Amino acid sequence: MPRGKGIAAVTCAVGIALAATPARTATLFVDGSLPADCPAAYDPTARSCGSGAETAYADLAAAAAAAVAGDVVEIRAGTYEEPLVPANGGSEASPLVFRAYAAEEPVVANVDDPALRVIGLSWITIEGLTVQDSLGWARLESATHVVLRDNVFLRATATGTTGGVKLVDSSYCRLEGNRFEDGNDNVVVQHSDYNVVAGNTFVRGRHSLFSLRCGSFNVVRGNRFE
Repeated sequence: MPRGKGIAAVTCAVGIALAATPARTATLFVDGSLPADCPAAYDPTARSCGSGAETAYADLAAAAAAAVAGDVVEIRAGTYEEPLVPANGGSEASPLVFRAYAAEEPVVANVDDPALRVIGLSWITIEGLTVQDSLGWARLESATHVVLRDNVFLRATATGTTGGVKLVDSSYCRLEGNRFEDGNDNVVVQHSDYNVVAGNTFVRGRHSLFSLRCGSFNVVRGNRFE
């Protein structure tokens, strides 16, 4: 009999089940009353370092550099004279959120650039902040799925489109429930598509309250213009 004839070849398939790594979700805090960052020892109730188990940063920059997809950054009451510039984006399943803590009112003020800047990132939500007395309020550039919700924007100092909230080459973003007061070109949507501007209040624009320039499929609804 030729070699191998009549011998059944048996193939064993070995399956290896790989458990999916869960997305990181963490709550981080920004508390400008702290003298320094507080890793894993922050007590949100006492607003102190050493008696708790949370991580807090003393400024926006440190928190914005550390936060990644799925994180929620809770910003405590106080005035922060620095821009909020996220270093990382989120994802559809795990957005990155920056928001006012509980019923507190954090203020971003006296910034010599647009105070909120999201450049080349996606799936970021910023809500509940007051931005005032800064060169410009916000700039979203080459960004997607960014939400600005329930913020108050007051007294931008720049002339031109820098002095407001400006979307450039950005799509699928949402401006919802904000107040835009006393800017220069309060909101500009430029070369940007599929965005929603809804439920906002526009008051006193030195050049324009709202401007839509070279964009398609944008939705503007339910806003109040004064």
